[in-house]
Amino acid sequence: MAVQPLDLDDHIAELLQARTSALMRQSRADMEALLGRDFTYINAHGEVCDRCQYLDRYCSGNGPRFLRQEMDIVRIIARDHAVAVLLDCREEIEFAGEQSNGLHRALYIFRKQADRWLWCEGQATEIRPPVV
Repeated sequence: MAVQPLDLDDHIAELLQARTSALMRQSRADMEALLGRDFTYINAHGEVCDRCQYLDRYCSGNGPRFLRQEMDIVRIIARDHAVAVLLDCREEIEFAGEQSNGLHRALYIFRKQADRWLWCEGQATEIRPPVV
């Protein structure tokens, strides 16, 4: 399904919602469907994950479990076959029996591959340190 330029912001917002849903449910299959082949992510601790590492860490049940994640889109910039999304993320996480919450600024890059937009790159930066 081709996305018209006027619908692009709404389509990207839907992809972000699908991403959050997959992350909250730790659904590897659903997250995998959203990621580009050469996906790279740098989390707020500076740890770099490729596609497989990201799926293993965030969708396996062995890493952090997201209890809540809310995103506010700050800006969407579209250029030909790429879209940059700047957003603020508020989240509650449980890891190793401890709960924390934090506020992050994130930059996500979506690229059009074939006829689909896929999440290809991301980086999160801590705005407010987690409260444990």
